[in-house]
This record gives sequence, C-alpha cells and structure tokens, in this order.
Amino acid sequence: MKYFGEIKSTNIHNGVVTINVSYASEDAQHTLEETYTLNSPQGDSWIQDTIQARIKNLEELHQEAQNIQLGLVSAPEPISEEELLYKKNLNEFNSLVSAFAKGIVSDTDEVFLQKQQWLKDNFQPSYIKYF
Repeated sequence: MKYFGEIKSTNIHNGVVTINVSYASEDAQHTLEETYTLNSPQGDSWIQDTIQARIKNLEELHQEAQNIQLGLVSAPEPISEEELLYKKNLNEFNSLVSAFAKGIVSDTDEVFLQKQQWLKDNFQPSYIKYF
C-alpha cells in the first residue's frame, strides 16, 4: 500500500519551528498527523528526507500487518535446567569479558579460562540465540 505525506503548516515560536505533516494511504483508509519540531537548522532537505523515511516506514508497517496471523499464540516451550544453567554461565562470562575490557581481569586468569571452557564444553547449537 502506498502512502503520501503532506506538509500542512509550519510555525516558529520561541525559537522552535513546528511542522505539521499529514500522512494517508492511497485509499485514504489510514491517516495520521505528526508534528516535527526543530530548534536548530537541519539543512534544506531535512523535512523532505524525514517525510520520505516515514512514508517508507508506514508502507513497511502496512505490509507487515498483512502478514500477522490472527488467533491464539501458544506459550513458549519451557526452558530446560541445562539451558538455564548455560544462560547463567554465559551472562557471568559476559561480565568477565566486560571486566577484561576494563583491565580488571586477564584472559589468562583461571576464572576466565574455566568459564570459557565450560561454555565450550556445554554449547548446543540451539543456544546460539543467546549470543
């Protein structure tokens, strides 16, 4: 579905420019109004670029809405104890990586190496979603 944007009005008050823009789908079934404000210069094409980006966004949202399946959504499968333990250890390792980046621990410290090895030894392909 194509959308169009129209600048309806501009106003400057107390050093702030207000721009009112109206958007509508080509069938006029979907409309909305948005207000943009500027308190410093943005360049000649700023508002045009902003409106075009919003139009693209609206068109993509319209398309995505068409693909949403209606109906009940089932509860997620429970996470196993092993997977929960892996997530916990991965979070702890990520904290160690952060501490390493700050110079608090070394990548040769035993705690770092043990946690890294545990993650390697217990990795399952389904755990990739946690990275």
